Amino acid sequence: MVKSDTTFTLTWSSLRGRGYQLQSKTDLTQTTWTDSGGPRTATSATMTASPTLGSGPQQFYQVVLLP
Repeated sequence: MVKSDTTFTLTWSSLRGRGYQLQSKTDLTQTTWTDSGGPRTATSATMTASPTLGSGPQQFYQVVLLP
């Protein structure tokens, strides 16, 4: 992860041609995750996303491999 003032970049390993969805939530006790942007298809062995930082004290992210 690389962070600037209002954004940061997440990088993860990916499988070319497979779909991925970045999700987030502000509290790990929440039961559901919220999609951050739309699904994306990998074109290489790594993918990146640059979500905007929220105004809250914390934000959690996960990357989901789509079926």
